[in-house]
Amino acid sequence: MKFKFNNIDKSWGPFLVDKKTSAKLKRIERQLKGVTFYPSKNNVFRFMKNDLNNVKYVVIGMDPYPQSYERLDVNGNMKEYPVATGRCFEPANYYSWTETTKNKSITNILKAIYKHETGNNKSIKEIRIEIEEDKFNILPPREFFDNLEQQGVLLLNFALTVSPNKPGSHIKLWEDFTGYLIKYINNNYKVTWILLGEDAKRLEKYITNNNSNNKKNIIMDVHPTKSDFYNNNKVLSKVKIDYTGYKKGQ
Repeated sequence: MKFKFNNIDKSWGPFLVDKKTSAKLKRIERQLKGVTFYPSKNNVFRFMKNDLNNVKYVVIGMDPYPQSYERLDVNGNMKEYPVATGRCFEPANYYSWTETTKNKSITNILKAIYKHETGNNKSIKEIRIEIEEDKFNILPPREFFDNLEQQGVLLLNFALTVSPNKPGSHIKLWEDFTGYLIKYINNNYKVTWILLGEDAKRLEKYITNNNSNNKKNIIMDVHPTKSDFYNNNKVLSKVKIDYTGYKKGQ
């Protein structure tokens, strides 16, 4: 099995040609040979479409969504597709904030943004009504994630693949590679790291090089599946970007 690197920005070139990077990827490819995983292999490294020179923040979640969903393909046949897109926290099958979903992460992200923007803590039902009535404006989910990237937010996962319906199944497989990737970015670019959830927090050692005094460029918080993510959010006020996509030019 070989990973596909599509439309990779040239800024990733030095990392990809590094001998240690190549060795780590070959080992992972061998272990994934014949294995079904999400996202699709051409989306595993989707985050590398971003120019590292423009990255200001790196968000690290746990691992890709392990679920799939059904939709019609170009021939009109019903097929299964991964919910995972290659960007952390983005579900492929969520097209509008007003849709109901069982996905706690995306729901709590919306609630956190609403509270950050308005100062009010409302139910998801109330927020969706305000969006429908144009009382609260925010870009649709896919455009929302595009907008984050355009503002210099790199959306990364601790593990880059996952077995269907088995969350956390590939974390050990990817930790060495992800740790090496983090060290590379941290040593060559000035970014702020946003670690969400206990598994992501384990990566702190790769940023600080085990120096407890070197934490100035790290923001840590609970995983978005937790209610504290929107009740006592530590991230949004520290990350200076436009979350809604409606503040450009203001």
